Amino acid sequence: VPPYDNASWSKYEQLPVLDSLMNLALQHRSDLEEAALNRSVADLNIHYQKSLAAPDLTVGASYDQRGNAFTNQYMLTFGIPLPFWNRNQGNIKAAQVQSNLAAVNQQKQQSTVAGEVTAAWNNMQRSISEYQKTNKMYSDDFSTVFDGMTANFLKRNISILEFVDFFESYNSGIAEVNRVKKQLALSGETINYSVEFPVY
Repeated sequence: VPPYDNASWSKYEQLPVLDSLMNLALQHRSDLEEAALNRSVADLNIHYQKSLAAPDLTVGASYDQRGNAFTNQYMLTFGIPLPFWNRNQGNIKAAQVQSNLAAVNQQKQQSTVAGEVTAAWNNMQRSISEYQKTNKMYSDDFSTVFDGMTANFLKRNISILEFVDFFESYNSGIAEVNRVKKQLALSGETINYSVEFPVY
């Protein structure tokens, strides 16, 4: 029978503070970084579209030796596109709508991440509580009892029926302990996944 060892599971008994997990998620979640980047790109597009609204002035020079009213004529030209005002307004409004949409998507993503982290934290809290209760029920003396029952059976102090009954109960207890340990480890890994940082 393998020994019942709690030492390797003690790291999972420390429940991190929820706010620290939220901060880790805000720093490390790639979907939040993508949402922030999309919002930055949308804001830059607004500035770009507004820069296109300013009319482009063109200045030019030309020389004509005999083609006009004067010989050796030097000319300076200025140009400005029509209309002068309200240029590119449609693209500016579309860029503003895209920026607003990116901001809403960023807030939505932050809310989703906050919900995932909170759910993982609550699940970890329940798993720690269940693990600690199980530890009280199945302490290190659990193996000692098994060894004692085995020795008594070999000495023929107990019948095979009593030993089989005890062994089935012992196996059920070990299965429950392993289920609780598995749940604890999965809860810890869920926290790691939800913040995209190795907390456990």
